[in-house]
Amino acid sequence: MDWFLKTRRFSFLVIKNALWNGVTTLELAKSIKIAIENNLTGLYNLAPFKKITKFELLSILNEVLKED
Repeated sequence: MDWFLKTRRFSFLVIKNALWNGVTTLELAKSIKIAIENNLTGLYNLAPFKKITKFELLSILNEVLKED
């Protein structure tokens, strides 16, 4: 979101097919802490259940912030 707020006034290219994984740095850190505390091994998917592209996410943010 920080990148969006800083660049939304300028022209930029958004890849419409790129999926947003929905994992913030804070949520990733919490997940790693839980994995360490519980001795988890293997592969875990931290992505959200609903797929959303980066373009869709930025469009929603744009609407909420009422900017063009």
